[in-house]
Amino acid sequence: MGLQPKTEPGSPPILASSSNHGSLNEMSISELFSGLRTNCDKAEEVLLARDAKHKAEIGSLVVKYELEMLQRLHTKDQLKKKEQQYQNLERKWLDDNDAIAALRIRCSELEDENKKNLETIQKLKDENYRLEKEKINEDARVSNEMAVPDSPPFKRKKGVGHCIGESDGAAFFYPSCFHFCSSSRMSDRGKGKAKVTPRKRKQSQSSTTSAISGYAKISLSDKEKADQLLPPVDGTRFPNLYCELRFPVFQKRHLNLEKKLSIPPDLRQSIESRIEGLGLSFVDRELVRVNESWVQEFYCNFFRPTLDSIHLRGGQILMMEADIEDALHCQPKASDKDAYHRAEEEIHCLTFDYDALRSVIALPDAPWVLDAGKTKPKGMLFDYLTREAKTWQQILAHYVMPTTHFTEIPIDMLVLVGCIMEGKELYFPRLIKRFMWRAHVRGTLPFPTLVTEMAQRAGIPWLPEDESPPTVHGKERFIPWGTWVSDKPPAPRRARASAAATPGLPSSSAAAGPSTTPAAPIGPAPPPPAPQPTYLLVQHLIRLMERRERRILRRCNGVSQMLVSLGAEMPPDSDTSSAEEEEQT
Repeated sequence: MGLQPKTEPGSPPILASSSNHGSLNEMSISELFSGLRTNCDKAEEVLLARDAKHKAEIGSLVVKYELEMLQRLHTKDQLKKKEQQYQNLERKWLDDNDAIAALRIRCSELEDENKKNLETIQKLKDENYRLEKEKINEDARVSNEMAVPDSPPFKRKKGVGHCIGESDGAAFFYPSCFHFCSSSRMSDRGKGKAKVTPRKRKQSQSSTTSAISGYAKISLSDKEKADQLLPPVDGTRFPNLYCELRFPVFQKRHLNLEKKLSIPPDLRQSIESRIEGLGLSFVDRELVRVNESWVQEFYCNFFRPTLDSIHLRGGQILMMEADIEDALHCQPKASDKDAYHRAEEEIHCLTFDYDALRSVIALPDAPWVLDAGKTKPKGMLFDYLTREAKTWQQILAHYVMPTTHFTEIPIDMLVLVGCIMEGKELYFPRLIKRFMWRAHVRGTLPFPTLVTEMAQRAGIPWLPEDESPPTVHGKERFIPWGTWVSDKPPAPRRARASAAATPGLPSSSAAAGPSTTPAAPIGPAPPPPAPQPTYLLVQHLIRLMERRERRILRRCNGVSQMLVSLGAEMPPDSDTSSAEEEEQT
């Protein structure tokens, strides 16, 4: 079979040579040309259609190509801009690092300058105090030289600074500081307003600062101070590198958990009235579940007592006294110094009345535990407290002034218990924040329930890996707890056997006459009485000094009246005239 040419779609049909061979032979030349022309026209139409189609496709492809070229140029421009921005940011980052390094160097220089300035200020204060003391000594010497002749004579030991009075047939001494205070009060007697000597003003300022600022101290090395200015590796959990390096220490510390309040029935009415009157309702609130991880990180990040907010898990927990007051629903602060603050100052100045405190919190004639120097009480044994005072000590040891020692109660706890039992004005948020800062220095971690509540209020997330302390069972879940609730007083210590007759006096066997049995050996002399604490001596000397001052003033007034009655003209007081001149100027 012969091969036939292949036709494309749309092309005119090709005349078959085999079938139409006979018919073509029969057709004329004009017919053949007309048929051929028809086929050529059809082929031309097909070719023109294909050409138009191809041109349209080529045009669309050209448009796409041009768009892609424009997109490529735009992308290149954007890439150049990004590279320029990256270079600018890199230069800025380097500049910021240089600026931070310069600021750190400047901060260290300023700290050194501040230390030098503080040392200079302290030297100037010491020099000022020395000059004021010399001036007071000179004024006292001049006033003693110009004393009235009929007044009792005074002698001054050379180089010691004590005064010895010979009136009433008894010798006594005053410390030099009390003599200065006495002379200043005598010179100001009769004026509208008494002037406070610089010495006394200096004591009052130092007592306030030393009693409060020295409560809990931590000494930092130069490296630790530098770490407080460096950023941490984990910026979400820690505010600086110092806290991040100290965190393993806080992971080993235990929590001082708050306990559920369970008041004895016989004390319920008095204690509940105190709780309501002093705003202590937070000691009987519902305790929430504690997040131990939060508490450890919180106290680790509480690296400075002046912080107003604590960094925790990327958030900030507000730690001002007003925030603690709002969280615990305490009474608002009525004054800058509450009863506990004033008692601290009196203890530091040795003017606190320990006997009045003992009459409120302890059994009659309960002994104090004195400090190493035997100058003032440092506490009292728990057994000597009254039942109500024991209950308050247990409550405060878990909610205000945390401690884990209940054998010897320190004096600051006893003062706080006494203020509560007397119903004095107290501001608890200040004490709670102070003991929170002390936990960063040493001891167990207190107030875990309060820390958890404040973290929840700040929106800190509770992670699955966060831990909670184990549940406490038995009596340890409640306060007060233990066997102290019995009312039996502490057993007195067994006294030594009394000695025989006092030396120098005949014994009973000698008075009865000679005997065949040998006489009992004479025992040693009784020991001398123990020296009194310094605070009692100070209070005794102050009272003695005031009595002596009043006596001298009475005698001076009597002499003045006698001279006036005789017609003598009394000169004006130099101190009074100088005070009037100062008021006029």
